Amino acid sequence: MRPLKKYGICCMLVILLITFANRISAQTSVNLTFNDNSTQEFMVDPSGKLYFENNHLYIDEGTGLPYSFAVGNIRKITLPHDVSVDNIVTEEFEIFPNPVQNTLHIHSGNGGQHPYQLYTLDGRLLLKGVCQEDETLNLQHLPSGLYLLKIGSSTIKISKL
Repeated sequence: MRPLKKYGICCMLVILLITFANRISAQTSVNLTFNDNSTQEFMVDPSGKLYFENNHLYIDEGTGLPYSFAVGNIRKITLPHDVSVDNIVTEEFEIFPNPVQNTLHIHSGNGGQHPYQLYTLDGRLLLKGVCQEDETLNLQHLPSGLYLLKIGSSTIKISKL
């Protein structure tokens, strides 16, 4: 085997191992850029969450003790783009499809009425309402990008194509 070919195979194996190791960790990187251009990175476990409440962004890395940031101090929130699933099922809701082109479906398995809010990643409120048992949200007017849907006690990242 020629040295160049051997080198290429080794590089591919290293890349595959790094990719596999990153998927095993199952943590999501959340990067905040503040108005003064300083940044802060958080590694959020699957048990953690990211949510907006009372003009604050809360980031719980999975410890149960969330960090709190005033939305007005945040210039940008960066999440990984490689997260994509067909259906998201929380303890209360099934949300599909994700990524979405025009219409997002929300099914509440426990019935009742649940308030929801759709935010941009910089914390700007775009939509709000009350979800019935089966709800559809028309997102056709929104540009492609990432959004956060707060519904019940869950905040879900929605990707709009």
